[in-house]
Amino acid sequence: MSDPNDLNSGDVAKNDVAGGNTGRAGGGWRRWLLIGSLALNLLVLAWLGMAALHWSGVIDHRGGFGHHDARQWESGPGGPSHHAGEGRGFQRPRGLFRAFLDERGIGDDARLRPIFERHGPALRAAFREARDARRRLRDLMAGAAEGDGLDKAALDGALAEVRRTTRAVQERMHATLLDAADVLTPEELEALVERGGPPRRDRPD
Repeated sequence: MSDPNDLNSGDVAKNDVAGGNTGRAGGGWRRWLLIGSLALNLLVLAWLGMAALHWSGVIDHRGGFGHHDARQWESGPGGPSHHAGEGRGFQRPRGLFRAFLDERGIGDDARLRPIFERHGPALRAAFREARDARRRLRDLMAGAAEGDGLDKAALDGALAEVRRTTRAVQERMHATLLDAADVLTPEELEALVERGGPPRRDRPD
């Protein structure tokens, strides 16, 4: 198993940038190092996946898998409100992803919209399969705790299904990242690598 400390480090890409190895979008090994670093960054992957899912109207405002049209969550005059956060209206999650990009020096996500629309349906199916696999595992374990006994073969099968569906989600997220990288410049990729952690205001001094 890989070292968890490597997941969000981006050290390879940072060293590459520090070494002055620069280039433009679409070419050069530096670009692929940046993409690889982003692929290891769980926060960036999660935001990409959630943006695509929300844009296709899959996840509701509580984080569950609803059947809501994405337009329901448009904030603004006449839009739905949300109880959280200083009386502000609920911000559509795609808008949250834009805020994530804004905080990292990428102010315009219009280029990413077709990517979210293209990958949203496949991500939706993958996430739902993963959710259902975990639900079956929980039900199996709950039954055992209530005295129904635990069948080792059934447990092994349920765990295998969790692994398979989790891997499918990761593959879909990586595909989304690779397509997003096609429209982002190396400088924008650097911004995501460098600032892939919490926004600066949330970081400890």
